[in-house]
Amino acid sequence: TYQSDVWSYGILLYEIMTLGEPPYPSVSNMETFCELLRTGYTMDKPPHCSEEVYGIMRDCWRYVATERPLFNELVAKLDIIMPDATVIINTLYLGQEYLSNKSNPLN
Repeated sequence: TYQSDVWSYGILLYEIMTLGEPPYPSVSNMETFCELLRTGYTMDKPPHCSEEVYGIMRDCWRYVATERPLFNELVAKLDIIMPDATVIINTLYLGQEYLSNKSNPLN
């Protein structure tokens, strides 16, 4: 469902903000994980993560799936938080063959 995709997007944001740290690092088994979620547990705000982005994560992780935001709502919130964000691509890792076949590396 889109609600589970939104929850996963919140996890992706967490992984980005922690530079790839695994989510729920202190949870050792699925039973404990499910019980934590039922009781309303959410991960702590990562260091260097803004309150605004952490708020989006928490919205994505709402226990009641129908209370999670839609993706267009997430995009609108992120546009407000990061209006001047740009995409930076390290072309060193794309390879010359790839670049010679593309006029725009984002396509």
